[in-house]
Amino acid sequence: MYRDCLEIWRGKVELLKKYAADADILAQKIIDAAMHGNLTEQRAEDGTADEILMVLMKKLEKKRKLKISLEELSQKDIPDTWRWCRLSDIGTTNVGLTYHPEDVKENGTVVLRSTNIQDGRMDYSDIVKVDCPIRENQYLNPGDILICARNGSPSLVGKSAIYDGSRGKVAFGAFMAVFRSECNPYLSYYFQSRMFRRYFVNDDTKQIHQITQKILKDAIVPLPPLAEQRRIVQKLQSIFSALLG
Repeated sequence: MYRDCLEIWRGKVELLKKYAADADILAQKIIDAAMHGNLTEQRAEDGTADEILMVLMKKLEKKRKLKISLEELSQKDIPDTWRWCRLSDIGTTNVGLTYHPEDVKENGTVVLRSTNIQDGRMDYSDIVKVDCPIRENQYLNPGDILICARNGSPSLVGKSAIYDGSRGKVAFGAFMAVFRSECNPYLSYYFQSRMFRRYFVNDDTKQIHQITQKILKDAIVPLPPLAEQRRIVQKLQSIFSALLG
């Protein structure tokens, strides 16, 4: 009887794993469709991505967009109003705070780590606080994308979430990276896409253990006009909300 129950349980576990894998594949296909302009309509009144690109580059004090070769593009068929650019053309990135065990204090500053990102959302059930010097760029701002840049488990590298500001002024740890841009609602889905993950997953599907600052800065992103970015975000939120019930 015990063995029969055990086999039934194992069968259910394998079935759940299959459903989870299928759901992940479906999610990736939906996001990839969005990243190539196949999920929303293009509207003439939106203008082109050049407008938001120029605004962001001016704020970053960049005089010219970094060159992108045809060989670097995984797929070149994006709408005419979109533009290929590098993440460093539209935002900034930084690595987090290094601290020591003796810095951990009950009444210190909250430092968010990899465990605080669960299923694409912030999770504050496991909080660490530290009392040590923290640079201003090692604090999170509301709307920042927090990314797991290094981890002993390769499958966890690259997971990310938008910080909503609900914990106030918090820092982020050394194995994490942050990306700041006015396009973050749209980019939060880009960071979940196969287009981005190809930068740290080998052809044989073996994943490396870190995303360097160079990888983040040089990664190529398809940039839609700002109005279409908002429609893409709304569409993806609607789809995933329906899928998750």
